[in-house]
Amino acid sequence: MKAPKITRRSCRPFARPAVWAAAILALAAIGGCGDEVGEQAVSTSIDNPSAPGTVFYGLRSSAHKNLDPIKQFDQASSEILMNVYDTLLSYHYLKRPYELVPLLLEEMPQKQPDGVTYSFTLKKGVHFSDDACFEGGKGRELTVDDVFYSIKRFADANENVKSYPLLAGFVLGLDEFREQTRELGKGIDYAAHDVAGLIRIDDYRFQIRFTGDNPLALYPFAAQIMSIVPKEGLDHYGEDFANHPVGTGPLHDQGVLAARHHRAREESELPRSLPGRRRAGRPGDGSPSGCRRAAAVRGRGSPAPDRRAAARHAAVPQGADRLARDGQGQLHQNGFSR
Repeated sequence: MKAPKITRRSCRPFARPAVWAAAILALAAIGGCGDEVGEQAVSTSIDNPSAPGTVFYGLRSSAHKNLDPIKQFDQASSEILMNVYDTLLSYHYLKRPYELVPLLLEEMPQKQPDGVTYSFTLKKGVHFSDDACFEGGKGRELTVDDVFYSIKRFADANENVKSYPLLAGFVLGLDEFREQTRELGKGIDYAAHDVAGLIRIDDYRFQIRFTGDNPLALYPFAAQIMSIVPKEGLDHYGEDFANHPVGTGPLHDQGVLAARHHRAREESELPRSLPGRRRAGRPGDGSPSGCRRAAAVRGRGSPAPDRRAAARHAAVPQGADRLARDGQGQLHQNGFSR
């Protein structure tokens, strides 16, 4: 009896071009099933990410908990806040060891001959995003008063019960101010209580006098929890300020920030801030090689703004901010912009 003839077939999947074409067409069909709003937003983000009103969708594994900078301690909230608010200083994204760079400032603070006083100069033309808390709904320009208000609020024992140790013992008279707030209770007028170490020169220039010649004195001002907030936002929203962030960052809320759960994933919507006003910008050397390096390390995280990490230039811990910006200030990862 003759043995049956066995035909050997290739086990390689998608070995034929026709199968590849069918697979690609199937994926395209699946991709076309999304809702129109999502498709339009994604298309706008890719074609012109700088267009005003562009909505950026970000998917995260958990919902944000608090959008007040001094009261947020979770990664989901941090990913939103780092795009809505700005700090006086930031970290150069490419350089190691970590290096502080100005963000809301024109230049790095200048150390004075006494060794404990630093002079700061704010960038002119930086505006808060348009919001109902401002007169006429138009965001006003950032001034020194906003910086002092934010520092005092950070030190207020009734407002900040967790993170003040970051700045404790650093600024002359700030610890005493904190004790005053504890005695006077909630809702005090910060402008009526001076702090010896906060010296206003004009709307854009100020000095901070520290308690000693401390090489780590400036690092707290790069921490996200020390973002600059407007007094109007707190006065208008009160406790609900935690759900209505108002900052000078590249993205803003304007009442459309939404958190929706889709299969245990949170989807947030953040529109780009309106044009025609200066933004703080983002650090980067701007060179072609620098941009290539930024692309190579994109997603590794930003340095942790704590004293020990700053002192020893430690590796980035888990949970650090993962949304990077390149030399042109574009946002990357988590779906905000490409």
